Amino acid sequence: PTIEGFEVLEWASWAVSSISYDNVNFSVTSQDNTPLGLFFDATGTKMYVLGGANKMVYQYSLSQAWNLSTASYDNVNFSIASQDTSPLDIFFNSTGTKMYIIGDGNGRVYQYSLSQAWNLSTATYDNVNFSVASQDVAPQGVFFNSTGTKMYVIGTTSDIVYQYSLSQAWNLSTATYDNVNFSVASQDVAPQGV
Repeated sequence: PTIEGFEVLEWASWAVSSISYDNVNFSVTSQDNTPLGLFFDATGTKMYVLGGANKMVYQYSLSQAWNLSTASYDNVNFSIASQDTSPLDIFFNSTGTKMYIIGDGNGRVYQYSLSQAWNLSTATYDNVNFSVASQDVAPQGVFFNSTGTKMYVIGTTSDIVYQYSLSQAWNLSTATYDNVNFSVASQDVAPQGV
């Protein structure tokens, strides 16, 4: 499996119709042959891959921002196997001090802290998690707004995006379901990310 680089030609509009393949990719098979989640820091110099085979997050550096041809493995990883046997997606807050993993082993989102921003070797589990199983027992993807006060989860049981609120930013222990959702079933019956 490879992670393929794309170039958005119409930067201001984010137009999907203007995407073209750069013929650039980066293999992560030496770390995990089942990559499931991907996240970049805001500068495009750090990349994180969630691997399903080993149930680990792997950290990479890009010597040239956003250029996958300059990526290299940092020999840094973090196991999340004790939290979920089937991790599927990863998200970081904007400062790189909080990490979130969603898994359908237990239908939960898990919260971690990094004492040094964007340095996975400093990550620890916060012993904080939030169940989304009442909405979907097979959650696949998770996304937060920029302030950490809204969380969105997509699942394959009903092919629906669910919306949650956090009364304290980035603190999963304060999360509640908004009773708001949106079906994507008319577009795809097996959505994986949001």
